[in-house]
Amino acid sequence: MNLLRRIWNRLKAAGRRVQAAAVVVGLWWLYWFGLGATRLLVRLVRPALLTDPAPDGSFWQPIPAGDAAYTQLDRQS
Repeated sequence: MNLLRRIWNRLKAAGRRVQAAAVVVGLWWLYWFGLGATRLLVRLVRPALLTDPAPDGSFWQPIPAGDAAYTQLDRQS
């Protein structure tokens, strides 16, 4: 009976290790697949978002003055 319990405990421990590795690998693949899918979608829809930052290192992109007029906004407060 003691031998069976030791075997069972070793199988449980191995299962926990396999599960832990599967979770880490699964999350890693999910992250990279999700990042790749997002990048592909942005490249198809708005490729300007993937351009290099300005020479000063800022990621802010200039907005033309006409795009931010209050008369063009859907909701005004």
